[in-house]
Amino acid sequence: MFGKVAKALDEPALIKYAIGRKINRAYHTRFGKREHNPDGIDVFEEDWDNLVILDSCRYDHFVGYDLPGTLDWRYSKGSSTREFLTANFRETKLHDTVYVSANAWFPRLADDIGAEIHDFVNLQQSEYQDEQLGVELPETVTDAAIRTEKEYPNKRLLIHYIQPHYPYIGPVGRQHISPKTNMLTAILEADVPPAVVRKAYWENLDEVMDEMKTLFDSLRGKTVVTADHGELIAERSFPLPYREYGHPLGTYTRKLVKVPWHVHDSGERKTVVPEEPRYDRSEVDEDVIDERLKNLGYRV
Repeated sequence: MFGKVAKALDEPALIKYAIGRKINRAYHTRFGKREHNPDGIDVFEEDWDNLVILDSCRYDHFVGYDLPGTLDWRYSKGSSTREFLTANFRETKLHDTVYVSANAWFPRLADDIGAEIHDFVNLQQSEYQDEQLGVELPETVTDAAIRTEKEYPNKRLLIHYIQPHYPYIGPVGRQHISPKTNMLTAILEADVPPAVVRKAYWENLDEVMDEMKTLFDSLRGKTVVTADHGELIAERSFPLPYREYGHPLGTYTRKLVKVPWHVHDSGERKTVVPEEPRYDRSEVDEDVIDERLKNLGYRV
């Protein structure tokens, strides 16, 4: 605890955000009485063969892309990945599901929330990561998802991309917003204008959306593209109306919890068969997981 306080004092620009987020979180969670957004859906109760999660994807940005299929929207249970996973996976036995993820939160949380899945495809290993950016690129996740479906043809597939989440991998993002550090620190210390941050976010979204056609052409059955939560890019938070960046925990503003729900059908549905889990949590390297989360800007 004292280490975190000391670190915050070394970064005075973050103090007002820390205070504002705490107050706004108290409002949205009713002082901790709500563990998640009560209006959010349970994604595992929805109908899909493949669920594609674009990390931090805003609905109002997603609608600008022309994808085959039908676009709708849903409310997410969380305003952050940790909250989304905890709310949807808690005490679940998803023995018919394989999770391919470039996001390191699931292996960090699985034991604590009592989640069981058939298997977890671990993309946290160094061979999957872009060394310069410290993140898994969209095409790496796509390739892993296609391989995994061939290995598990009778399982539902959950595919979790990092983009459009920070770090920003496009030319504007690389130039103006440093990777491998806290996003808010990178923006504030360099005094990056909101328009530049928004451009960097769009670049990330472009990169991952380029992969959707490949997925649609490769995956069988009913594929849904959604997000775990949205993103604030200098919009005002609530009830304290300061300009916010990112996706603070427990803050259920519309920009953070309204997410796309795009459905694409590609022929015959999968015949899904539950089987005993193959996922071995003991193989997870905690140090690697912590490093990956830090590369995404989280303090762990």
